[in-house]
Amino acid sequence: KMLAATIITAASIAFAGPSAVAPRRGAASNAAMRITPVASNGAHLSSQQKAELAEIAALVARPGKGITACDEGPATIGGRFEAVGVENSEETRRAYRQMLFETPGCEQFLSAAILDPETLYQKSSTDGRLFPEVLSDRGIVPGVKPHLKVYA
Repeated sequence: KMLAATIITAASIAFAGPSAVAPRRGAASNAAMRITPVASNGAHLSSQQKAELAEIAALVARPGKGITACDEGPATIGGRFEAVGVENSEETRRAYRQMLFETPGCEQFLSAAILDPETLYQKSSTDGRLFPEVLSDRGIVPGVKPHLKVYA
């Protein structure tokens, strides 16, 4: 279920179908992609996959709760850290994210968190669990911002 939750930020692509992602014309490599909306209403998905996406969407859209965007990459968050005199290291970024994800009561206000790919492999120093698991256990749906340059 945690793996399926990581696709929340790409749910529109999932419902559009495999033809929604096509190589950019004139691109230097096939890794350069563009998104072309294609209406298929999820015809390529199984009933179970559709039900799982609907469940995730309902969890994300819970009344009175919001989505936090924690998807800043190392360079972007590094600029913010430098502006306030904080070192931009993976450990500092991990500790900052842990502070956000383990703040007491945050689950009362958050339905989902969009994560940077780096965050998927970072662990809590409290109990050693991966951050997506920490969020899921608090009832917060973890999602990931896909970076085509990371997967190229």
